[in-house]
Amino acid sequence: MKPTFQVLSDKELWSIHCASLDTLENVGIVVHDERGREYLRAAGALVSGSDRVRLPARLVKKALDQCAPVVLLYGREGRPPMRVGGGRVYFGTCGYPTAVIDWQSGELRAPRLADLEDTARLTDMLDNIDFIMPPLSPDDVPVEFVDRYQWLATLLYTRKHILNQCYGAAGFRDLLAMASEVAGGQEALQREPFVSLLVSATSPLTIRADASEVIIGGAEHSLPLFIFAGPMAGATAPSTLAGSLTLANAEVLAAIVLAKAVNPNVPVIYASWARTLDMKYGNVTLGAPEFAMLRVASAQMARMYGLPCGGGGLLTDSKLPDAQAGYEKLGTALLPALAGLNMICGAAAYGAELVLTLEGYVIDDEVAGWVKRVLAGFELDEDRLALGLIAAQGPGGQFIKEEHTLRYFRQEMWIPALSDREGTTGWLDRGGLDVRARARRVIEKKLKQYRPPSLPAGTAERLRAIIDRSVAESTHTQ
Repeated sequence: MKPTFQVLSDKELWSIHCASLDTLENVGIVVHDERGREYLRAAGALVSGSDRVRLPARLVKKALDQCAPVVLLYGREGRPPMRVGGGRVYFGTCGYPTAVIDWQSGELRAPRLADLEDTARLTDMLDNIDFIMPPLSPDDVPVEFVDRYQWLATLLYTRKHILNQCYGAAGFRDLLAMASEVAGGQEALQREPFVSLLVSATSPLTIRADASEVIIGGAEHSLPLFIFAGPMAGATAPSTLAGSLTLANAEVLAAIVLAKAVNPNVPVIYASWARTLDMKYGNVTLGAPEFAMLRVASAQMARMYGLPCGGGGLLTDSKLPDAQAGYEKLGTALLPALAGLNMICGAAAYGAELVLTLEGYVIDDEVAGWVKRVLAGFELDEDRLALGLIAAQGPGGQFIKEEHTLRYFRQEMWIPALSDREGTTGWLDRGGLDVRARARRVIEKKLKQYRPPSLPAGTAERLRAIIDRSVAESTHTQ
């Protein structure tokens, strides 16, 4: 038996769905991009004023009917694809921290491109981090080209699937050129896409021009779209969880309608970062129970629609890997995972996604392994019931020397890579290290063992040349 968890009944899910359709049809959304509005108009949407678009329920239904229940997200060098959908759960990094705690010095500082490269190298070596969302905006590259450098660092240094943003049409153009260079052409990239596009609606009820451009570009080239909304309850959404979920659902559905208006066959993933505003401090909170509950609810909505899904999780409001981070990260990972949220993004992010430390990747890899063991549940058959063995040993017997124990203990018992389980004396003899110190040792070992992906000679230079051309063009036009 495999455990599950939910927060909404079928009737309540239907109420959220109907409220979202009512919002889209009678309130509508703002679409700032003219091409986006024209695609929607041609599909049957009602466009009024300069940018207000209303989506009839039949148009939403048609778009949902065109969605696949499973999306394949590929890696490189023979990695099996992630089958996103159903009850499968994958863990990945998160893309918003603006500061780094240096894992060697402990200094809190601005992120650099080298930190992104180390992230790609380290996570490539961790078993339970399944995909990577470039987690930093380095301050040692031109700010308007951060997305290109995020792609560059991950294309060069990881074999795992890459989920990332693009800065509008120009950013997508460069990503397409870079990823095609690595893949060996656009056809190869489309056949086994090892990149997918992170696209955000803006709450409340807005699709910015840059988001529309990326949706259109991704759809035209059949690259997977990870479409999310992140309304903040009490600020950019109603303070009630039901109202916030309704708004987020409407925003994601609107973006899916646009994607399917461009290309009915484009793969889409339904995602959410809906969260709450802490009314005491005026900050967004991602370690709260409500954040986990909203992820569970969004997974239930996606499952009702038959869509693969993802969103934030494994997150905390603590600024460093401490006890608060431990319980918040486990809570915001385990509950969404039990609900079947397919892609959980948040490894190594602290301080409500504003702080990152490499130690966090090693720790969160362990948390992800813990959660995956829970998801595996119990296997029960006659041999595992072990009635004959229990009878043979009887009262006062022992099982440690039995062949049955040898056969099953590795299957049944999760063996941690980082957590400390030995006695106090042994722990002290080994230095009495806490989890952060043990994580630093793992980082040192993994980075020494790391070997980069195989790429044709000159690939790195050609990728950098794509970025340099765009930087030069931008400078010239200014």
